[in-house]
Amino acid sequence: MKKGLFDKVVVIGENGQLGQELMKVFSDVKPRGFSREEIDLSKPMDIGAVLANFSPTLVINAAAMTNVDACQIKANQEPAMIINAIAPTLMARYCEDHHIPFVTYSSDYAVAGANKRKGLYFETDEPLPLENNYYARTKASMEEMVNRKGVYTVRTSFVFGNGKNFFKAVLENAKHGKSIRVVNDQFQCATYAVDLARQTRLMLEKDMPSGVYHVVNVGAYTLSDIARRVIEIAGIKCEVIPVTTKEYYKEATTAFASRPRRSVLVNTKLPPLRHLVEALMEYVGTL
Repeated sequence: MKKGLFDKVVVIGENGQLGQELMKVFSDVKPRGFSREEIDLSKPMDIGAVLANFSPTLVINAAAMTNVDACQIKANQEPAMIINAIAPTLMARYCEDHHIPFVTYSSDYAVAGANKRKGLYFETDEPLPLENNYYARTKASMEEMVNRKGVYTVRTSFVFGNGKNFFKAVLENAKHGKSIRVVNDQFQCATYAVDLARQTRLMLEKDMPSGVYHVVNVGAYTLSDIARRVIEIAGIKCEVIPVTTKEYYKEATTAFASRPRRSVLVNTKLPPLRHLVEALMEYVGTL
């Protein structure tokens, strides 16, 4: 690890699912976290000045507009592009100018537009966003714009932690009903925010070269299979009714984005994370 790298660590988006875990993982070096109130990424022109006031040695951006369907609504598309692509680009530019590393996070959706037959995506795959998914477009745009020396772009998938997420919603619904409907034709990985934060620090401590990395927990499932597993772990009796994506959204009254049928991020650069089931067992124990 480069000397002084962790002297003044900045975490943008400290209150998000990932941001909270990054603050814990770097707690021994007393990171400076920035909340949404302190840095408004929808007005990103002030980012450089805010960072300059702190003179960081490392900047980690864990902030993003992640509600995929909300990004699909036309009124939200401009702010989504600003928050997810323009703001990280300005952070990357500041870090490049000051010769410090920058870490930001992307998504499997940014490359799933290739629609590979086996759904396996590698770090070498170029950004090609999923069609009819504006969130995917913002992440692909971000990858293209921050592609410069000293930038670590970490692609991940289906992040869950302390906050709103699919698993928490499944458990809350299961507690109040005899059955829940869950999509069974989307096959993908998921990532525990705790493990993602730890892997981020490991990547930096090992002085890995900048570039694209894939970080997901081991194991890939359909959403209905994951839902069954987390309900079993929680000890809740609830029937999971598998439905197609089309059936699930047929009564939707607002815009909804397309999802990849099969999307698995393959990690070839870092040690593998623990299996998703093990991570889910720990996560459920925190609820």
